[in-house]
Amino acid sequence: MAKPLGTLSGWLDEVTWPRVLCPECLEGTLALKSTSQYPDVKSRAHIELVRRNLDGPDELSGSFTGVLECDNHACRREVIVAGDWVYSWDFDEVQERERLVDYFVLRYINPAPRLLLTPKRTPSKVVESIATASSALWTSPDLAATQLRLAVEELLTARGVRRIVITAKRKRKRLSAQERLDIFAETHPEVVHALEAVKWIGNAGTHESGLTVDDVVTGAKFLELALRRLYDTSESELLSTAKEINRRRGLPRSR
Repeated sequence: MAKPLGTLSGWLDEVTWPRVLCPECLEGTLALKSTSQYPDVKSRAHIELVRRNLDGPDELSGSFTGVLECDNHACRREVIVAGDWVYSWDFDEVQERERLVDYFVLRYINPAPRLLLTPKRTPSKVVESIATASSALWTSPDLAATQLRLAVEELLTARGVRRIVITAKRKRKRLSAQERLDIFAETHPEVVHALEAVKWIGNAGTHESGLTVDDVVTGAKFLELALRRLYDTSESELLSTAKEINRRRGLPRSR
């Protein structure tokens, strides 16, 4: 089973690398296939000392690139990753001794795993904003959050919530995101609770800085909830099928 996207955040090692959903087939999961490490200047100097037997193995740092591969045999999509790398001491509980282990932090993934899955009827501009957020997540969580906020605006537009009103003085006024959400809340109050949370996280990405991958993933969960409430018809279709079976007093028989 695919792990939540947020499990790729923070320091990872090769043994416990989490498998997230493949962005290509949306069925398989991405397994770590290979990595290449690139030590920084200080680490290269230390490696040279070790090579000349002038010092012992110790912690190193730098950057890395790697390849993830989908484990679905019908897909086998390869995904390129890159980021920060350290070779750090860790305690091996099995062998009960200290050992050096490779650890990685992701800064780039292409093609990017999806922040959230959208129902089939989701408006195209909403899907486009989510795709941009997914691509920006690892290089700029702030930008990704801003794109999720844009997805909320695009959703309101697709649902017919007006952007412009005419004031009493006959002037055009552009409504803020919150004003538009307040209008939408008149008919969809529970959905607006989720969308408003996405808006506040997006505001932090736009006007502040320092959001984390986990912050954006949280916003994506709220947006996914709202989209399911608005566009996912799978439950109603299943209930409709159940009613038809009950009406027939059994499954329809094919000839």
